[in-house]
Amino acid sequence: MGYEYNDNGQLTCYVSPFGDKWQLTYDDKGNLTTVTDPQGRQQKGRVTRRITAKGYQDYHYDINGRLTQKVVHQHGFRAKTWYYQWNTLNQLIACFNPEGECWRYTYDAFGRRLSKSKVVDNHPITPPNSPFKNKRIQRVDYLWSGDQMVQETPIYADGTPAYDAQIQWLYQPNEITPTARYQRGKLHYVVTDHQGTPREIFSEKGIVSWAGRLNTWGQMAFWQSHDDYADNDPEYTECHFRFAGQYEDKESGLYYNRFRYYDKDTGQYISPDPIGLLGGFNPYGYVHCPIGWVDPLGLSSLFTGSTFTGPSDITYTVYQQPIDWDLKVNTRDGVKTNLQIVLEDGRSPMVVKNGKYEIVSLHHSKQNGLGPLFELSTPTHEQYRYSNALHPH
Repeated sequence: MGYEYNDNGQLTCYVSPFGDKWQLTYDDKGNLTTVTDPQGRQQKGRVTRRITAKGYQDYHYDINGRLTQKVVHQHGFRAKTWYYQWNTLNQLIACFNPEGECWRYTYDAFGRRLSKSKVVDNHPITPPNSPFKNKRIQRVDYLWSGDQMVQETPIYADGTPAYDAQIQWLYQPNEITPTARYQRGKLHYVVTDHQGTPREIFSEKGIVSWAGRLNTWGQMAFWQSHDDYADNDPEYTECHFRFAGQYEDKESGLYYNRFRYYDKDTGQYISPDPIGLLGGFNPYGYVHCPIGWVDPLGLSSLFTGSTFTGPSDITYTVYQQPIDWDLKVNTRDGVKTNLQIVLEDGRSPMVVKNGKYEIVSLHHSKQNGLGPLFELSTPTHEQYRYSNALHPH
């Protein structure tokens, strides 16, 4: 994979391992406005705080800014429409899809989804004497442990749990992405990338039973899926986890992201951020760069810290330096905010530590333009300027 970025750290171009090139543009508010796919087609977005039109997809919102209707227009085909209903807590409680189904969702007091139920479907009526009369899956119940979804239990139409299809997810402490999957007496192991996105699932024999790759904004391209197995095959597995903290609902095409729902087609959420501007300047935005950032709760983005060994054989851990973009700073041109300093002047922002203003320095770990960068406060950079740890050459 190859990536290119603009001066704001936003992804502007990426090239797949197969040579396909995608280009992205943004407006001055950070909204994704244009995506050009490998065939050169452009999908344009209206310049607003939320995307209301994108290519052949139209989006309609209520007065509270929540998505209520999504219409997909395709040449030569009838338009497909999804309808969405919300409660007073801004939680999605119903979805009507083009297949004629109605799905309803319930939550607990902590915003965790407890169930989804298909209350209307378009399947033919099963004869009363059929042995399969009540054997349709009409509901899925979810069990949680803190922020971890640990169990999925399908429920038949007659209310009987489908224990043979029940899935249990196993986690490392404090992790939000599972490390193993248990179903029908079979244990499978989940392999993730550096951001916590599942990439492969292996059986205990080391056989790949599921594998997938997300594109930059979350659309799934399967390498190997359950199509290679019968539903009753003991090696049959499914994985609906996507970006860290996200779970895909096939009926709506949305990703449940704890406090909100994410639309992979637009790269945005379908409702405003519950914590307002504390989650960022764009209340519908996911993260400004999905290559190194995630939003596991649908509230605010987190940097996926990593480690590397510098030229002095010292291992560094890289974290995000929190920046107050509204912080006012005295400059030669008058008082400016950090945001103005970065966007207008192209200079590093300031932070306040122990009551003093300090400049955030970007340090080249290898003392050249090819090595990785990490952030240091100016006093720290000055203190270790002549040390082997920072400047071994």
